[in-house]
Amino acid sequence: MTGRALLVLLALLGVLLSVVIWFDVPKKEDAVGSTENLATIFPVALDAVKAMETEGLQAPVRIEHRGGSSWEMVMPFDAEVDPREVKSLYEGLTGVPIQKVVQEAGADLAKFGLKPPVARIRVFAAERPQPYELAVGRVSPVGDGRYADDGSGRVLLVGSAMNSILERTPDSLRERRLLPVDAQLVRRLTVADANNVLSVEKSATGWKLVRPLEDQADGNAVDTFVRAAVGLLASEFPRSDSARSGFGDPGLTITLEFEGDEKPMQAEVGAPDASGRCRARRSTGGFNCLVDDSAVSNLRRSPQELRERRITFVEASDVREIVIRSNESGDLTARRDATDGAWSMREGSGPWKEATSRAIDDLLDRLRWLRAESFESGSDGAAPAKRTLLLHGATGELGRLEFLNDPPVAPGAPAGDGRKIRVRSSWRPGLVLEISEGGLGALPLKASDLDKTPDTAAKEPRVP
Repeated sequence: MTGRALLVLLALLGVLLSVVIWFDVPKKEDAVGSTENLATIFPVALDAVKAMETEGLQAPVRIEHRGGSSWEMVMPFDAEVDPREVKSLYEGLTGVPIQKVVQEAGADLAKFGLKPPVARIRVFAAERPQPYELAVGRVSPVGDGRYADDGSGRVLLVGSAMNSILERTPDSLRERRLLPVDAQLVRRLTVADANNVLSVEKSATGWKLVRPLEDQADGNAVDTFVRAAVGLLASEFPRSDSARSGFGDPGLTITLEFEGDEKPMQAEVGAPDASGRCRARRSTGGFNCLVDDSAVSNLRRSPQELRERRITFVEASDVREIVIRSNESGDLTARRDATDGAWSMREGSGPWKEATSRAIDDLLDRLRWLRAESFESGSDGAAPAKRTLLLHGATGELGRLEFLNDPPVAPGAPAGDGRKIRVRSSWRPGLVLEISEGGLGALPLKASDLDKTPDTAAKEPRVP
């Protein structure tokens, strides 16, 4: 074939293709009406939906509303459905725009892939005997929207978002959370095995440990602990009742409690198998699955990991007076009249002198960031203090620290060799806490100690 003949053939093919597209694609002048008043495909709120069905690109699916936020899949298999996924699916579906009416009733539906349709979507409403139904056809040759028929025989062009709706699989709707609840709603969490019980409870002032000991809890650590419990996800759903076995020691029982009359929620997690997965089941509802032991390990915590390690709970801006009381040298007092006022100081009952604000601000900053390294319950509760630090606000005492052994007292002295300072804190009654000598730093004992600017240039940033 000569080059000229080839060019002629290609030209003919181009003409033929243009003709096919001309007859196949609905032309602009064929579009009927306006779509500005057609906001959604299904005009019913989700809470009024009794059931939804899809069939076509994926296996036929039917999910049914069981009341409240509870949904169940009854086809192609029985399973609990994640209400968040239902909400996402329905919002996506009702948000698909009808871009235009391509042809009114009487159109050749087969031409648009609508007879038979590629897929069907049905929504059963509580107050409507017949479902809302949408037949979905092929993708438009121009763009990636799809043709659809709402049952009236009209041909609609709907947005490309319909494609992602049709691609949803039954498995993507399945509930995978072992404990399907929002972490913010949990009032109490208990994790128990054969030998230990760890329980935390939310109070008006924050989280606290209640078992195996009572103490203030670190809010961030407990929030992570609670999220680990409600974040346990099924990695697989066994096809037999074998998921009900495998709960020998050292299995865990997880119990969530809530405010008001809402019933507690409980789950059991068995020991990990050779593949690093654990059998798990919810105590009600028949939810059985496998979860990864790497996720379960976040619940195997020591109470010491959840304890509050701060020993003072006071804002520097609230402090109006600092008193450092020593058995040997008497009192050193620093005072100011307002939050941003200048500090003055005196030794004992001597005259007031101007103090270096930076030195006092540095002391308050160190007190704020002090952290306990270990705890002793009730130990040395009556032992006399070597030094006492009192903080007063505008209306009285804010709190105090009592040092049971001598802290470093020379400003600018080295951090020490790791010696521990034992402290009683009015913010942590009933405990003796151990803090590091380096974390505390030097306590001023004389007025001249507060007249020196601390060397803070080499300090590392504080980390909560």
